[in-house]
Amino acid sequence: MSEGAARVHPERSQLLRQLRSLLPRLADPLEIVAEQILGLDSRIDFVAKDRRGQVVLVFLADRGSDLRALADCLAQCSWVEPRVGDWLKLAPQLGLRPELGVRVLLLASHLDPRTVAAARSVEGPVIDLGLCRPIPSGAGIEVLVDLLDTPPPAPIPVARPAASRFRTGLHPEDFGG
Repeated sequence: MSEGAARVHPERSQLLRQLRSLLPRLADPLEIVAEQILGLDSRIDFVAKDRRGQVVLVFLADRGSDLRALADCLAQCSWVEPRVGDWLKLAPQLGLRPELGVRVLLLASHLDPRTVAAARSVEGPVIDLGLCRPIPSGAGIEVLVDLLDTPPPAPIPVARPAASRFRTGLHPEDFGG
């Protein structure tokens, strides 16, 4: 961006409209099944499904609130997961697969390094992170989404007691005697 170029800060509603058309065109396309649904005390921007039928909750974090949004994503995921089977009963044509669990896609204009570290350390739902960048165009704005490579958390090593071994040829002095 040139020094004289103004930063683009579109309205949230405008970004969500752009995301609605962009999500099906991602490398791993997402089909939106619901928008702005009430979850656990707040709204979930998009409920989508991937090619396999896994539910993906999509959140757009407001500028500077990505760390707080991550906590909300985890709470919403815990709230949604036990309900997917019921949603499937209400709308079997959606092809949701509750056994795959629920995944999260958190998008933000900037990601705090603490958000990235926290998302990578979660041992529950998969949390994908992405940068959502509005770019001025002739028709207003265009939104670009760059997904971050967030590998799954490394397994935590579990300390195991050393196996007991018996020695042959023990002498009394081996026992302090």
